[in-house]
Amino acid sequence: MRPSPERWFPGRRPVGTVDGRGFPRDNTGKALFPLPPGAEHDAEVQPVYLLDRTPRALHPAALPVLIAVVVGVIPLPAAWPYWVGHPIPAVLAVLLSGSLAGAGLLLAQRAGSPRTGLLLLAASVLFAIGWVLARDTGAYPLIGEYTQSVFFLALGAGILLHGRARFDRWYEWAWTIEAFVILIFSQTAICLTVAPERLGYSPDVLWFNLDVPERIGSAVTEAGAISYVVLALTFVWVLVLQQRRPGPRNSTAMLVVSAIFAVTAAVVQYPIMGTDSSVPAIMAARGAQGTTAIILPLTLFAGALRSAWLENRVAAQLLTLIGHATPESVRSGLRVVLRDPELEVWYWIPGAAAFVDTAGRLRRTASGLQIRTPGGGPLAVCALSTAQAEHDPTVRIALEASSSALQAVQLQLVHAEEMRDIQDRLMAAEDDGRKELARDLHDGVQQELAALRLQLVGLLGQVPPGATLERLADCNDRVVAVIEQVRSISRGLHPTSLAHDGLAGALEEAAEGFGRRIRLDVPARRFAPRIELAMYYILSEALTNVMKHAQAESVHVRVDVRDDAIIGEVVDDGRGGATVTLGGGLHGVEDRVRALRGRLELASRNGHGTRLTVTIPLIGAA
Repeated sequence: MRPSPERWFPGRRPVGTVDGRGFPRDNTGKALFPLPPGAEHDAEVQPVYLLDRTPRALHPAALPVLIAVVVGVIPLPAAWPYWVGHPIPAVLAVLLSGSLAGAGLLLAQRAGSPRTGLLLLAASVLFAIGWVLARDTGAYPLIGEYTQSVFFLALGAGILLHGRARFDRWYEWAWTIEAFVILIFSQTAICLTVAPERLGYSPDVLWFNLDVPERIGSAVTEAGAISYVVLALTFVWVLVLQQRRPGPRNSTAMLVVSAIFAVTAAVVQYPIMGTDSSVPAIMAARGAQGTTAIILPLTLFAGALRSAWLENRVAAQLLTLIGHATPESVRSGLRVVLRDPELEVWYWIPGAAAFVDTAGRLRRTASGLQIRTPGGGPLAVCALSTAQAEHDPTVRIALEASSSALQAVQLQLVHAEEMRDIQDRLMAAEDDGRKELARDLHDGVQQELAALRLQLVGLLGQVPPGATLERLADCNDRVVAVIEQVRSISRGLHPTSLAHDGLAGALEEAAEGFGRRIRLDVPARRFAPRIELAMYYILSEALTNVMKHAQAESVHVRVDVRDDAIIGEVVDDGRGGATVTLGGGLHGVEDRVRALRGRLELASRNGHGTRLTVTIPLIGAA
């Protein structure tokens, strides 16, 4: 039969040839499968290669489990004679070594706790080596004592570093130095002043005894035992200080478990540091310490399970809340999940080299929790209501779960920014054209009409009364009317008073047609030319709509500055019912406002007048 063709692919390892009909042959040309009649002598052959299959990668948990099993099994053969009569401590020693190693490797693979993971892994290996060295001969006791001391040092430092990249407080460094001095130098002092047989070891083991008086050795061991208790208490004190300051913190369960372990280890260590100890007592103490310490990795595992459950729950909740990713939906979803009604998200716009919020407001810099793209570039800033919330693991999980939505929104805003830039350039060109046309009308047509009127006035004084005089007077009146129309058109295109008198003067000139019906409340301060021109066009268009359609008895125009934005408002008592329609005057106003990153609000109920409010940011609009 013919083989499945998908088994043959170009690769690296040649296995034979294939003829023109696709039948595989070996390197000598012999068919590997029975061929149909007429296909035995097909001369068209080419090399064929077997697909190199990439070996499947190990599951992320496979290596930690493998290492945990290896490290956990080490104590069994090392202290087998002792385990025969103590099966329960044997099981606990295996569980402690294995669980510490597994928890250490899992933490080393997670962001935020790699150093804690490495220290826990080192502690597990030291604990296992301690049982390997639990022999009353040669240098084993001496090395075992120091191994046990370094075990406590690594375990304590790892707990304090949980969730942190490094120590950043003086008391953390102070405890580490204190632990090193007490665990290493205290052990050295005991070795120098106390004979090995007084500690329960054989007198012929390798030891650093200086043959000092017995009372000195007793005092040294007593001081060492007390220092262990002091070290445990200061360890608990440092844990409490970590919980009280902003930043990553251990969970309450981890705090309680660590404190129990520290105090219990010190209490158990106290009697075996005396001069009447024995090897069985030392091994029993190590078993008791291991029994207490086993709750540490179990607590870490429980925390990891809680984090995994929290990640799934937050991701599912955000997926439901956000739906189609928009600036508003992402912000609303994060507000609900993080329970922060004041949360804001600012998105980085590369083209503008600035951050933009959901309302289009622009900021060159934004403070808050920095969020970056997978490539390391700036993506967004999440501004939370409290600094403490930034270190909540739920915040990290929520931002990671919403990273795809944040990137989608950034692309939308980048596209919107490009469209706004195009619209802004078109409007700038339109404004320049208006200004040029207004100048041409004022300096050209209007001046010519004024000269023509002067000639007509001169003729009126020279022509005797009659039909000709009447026709010249009529022409003069028409020229005066045309001059006024040209002046009105020129002022509407680009008022010259705007450059000299600012927004207040230009609006006063535009409101002349309303007489006493209009009330202006405009500050005399000046703004950027672009903002003044835009606000003038917007408010003038609104006044024109009121004059044409509102049938209003009174109009109030107000301009105010609030929260780094200029706010223009036109309120009339007309018939209402105004809407923004495509191609209408208000539609052009809306386009201009959007191009300036502003917003337009229209309230117009039938029979209750109209309120038009325009808000343009002073930063980013000019």
